[in-house]
Amino acid sequence: MYNQYQGSLVSSQREYEERLKTHAKYLKDRYQELVHEFVASFSQYSENQMDRLEVKRIAEQFFETTEIAIGDAIEERTNPGQLRLLMSFGQ
Repeated sequence: MYNQYQGSLVSSQREYEERLKTHAKYLKDRYQELVHEFVASFSQYSENQMDRLEVKRIAEQFFETTEIAIGDAIEERTNPGQLRLLMSFGQ
């Protein structure tokens, strides 16, 4: 009986891992297709403090604040009032 239970657990874990891989691949493909052009990496500026301060200044000037609410449009449709993420520009 223990061997059957063990076999079921191993099989279930394998199926779960395969589903995760499939979903991860789908999400990666959708990200490349829809989102990547709207997301910018600022990692190249993280090495130099002067570069970081310049990015911070530009963002504060553009958004007229040091905090930006992100995800509101998506989250308010699916979970009104449940989630509000903030991106903060600090040093």
